[in-house]
Amino acid sequence: MLDCNPISTLLDPNQKLTKSQCPTETADIEEMSQKPYMQAVGSLLFAAQLTRPDIAYAVNMLSRFGTNPGKSHWAAVKRVLRYVKGTIDKRLTYQKEHSEVEGYCDADHAGNLDTAQTTTGYVFLLQGGAVSWASKLQKRITLSTTESEFVAMVASSKEATWLKGLQREIFPSTPKLTILYCDNKGAENKANNNSYSDATKHVLIKLKYLHQRIKNKELKLVHVSSDEMIADALTKGLPKIKLEYFSKKFRLN
Repeated sequence: MLDCNPISTLLDPNQKLTKSQCPTETADIEEMSQKPYMQAVGSLLFAAQLTRPDIAYAVNMLSRFGTNPGKSHWAAVKRVLRYVKGTIDKRLTYQKEHSEVEGYCDADHAGNLDTAQTTTGYVFLLQGGAVSWASKLQKRITLSTTESEFVAMVASSKEATWLKGLQREIFPSTPKLTILYCDNKGAENKANNNSYSDATKHVLIKLKYLHQRIKNKELKLVHVSSDEMIADALTKGLPKIKLEYFSKKFRLN
């Protein structure tokens, strides 16, 4: 791929990758076994976890097909490599002035076409740049957008607790409150008011956990428009303009 043509988007917005595209014929399986699929995904995963939040969703999604990748999956991996080649000079940058931890969380409800699982995405900024991010499938299948947002909020709040603890070790005077930006007003209102009348037990536990954090002034949910929800880049493939805009918000320059 050293001589490949660079490309400006990670995934083809008109293509959905599923397990139905995995080979079933012996000849096709043998052909694909000769491709360095997992080696390529593993190398990309290393970058996605440490320095490149912009490719995290694409790489984690492609890793799901590692046991039996198809031609479409291999083409998608090469597309990510073409994107990386075109953005090879991008790096995370930070400002010198002291700042507080702030996070963004989002969920793509039932976005996995094979299992109907939801993807959780979150990113935390400190000193003006991204310091922690994740793109991963939720273990439980959620029955509504609100429920999937709760799960994403809980995962994000746990990471916020750890990051805030680390920051307070370095700077003891740091306030304990963390701002978490969300774009689902329904989930925010229910978490702030501790109200969810038709919830099952596991949802109620998450609701009470969030409400307790809010009540103790450890967490504050702040609404942000979907156009400014930078964690969106960690839950789905995005068009060029939006991906570039969110990458700048990560301070990936």
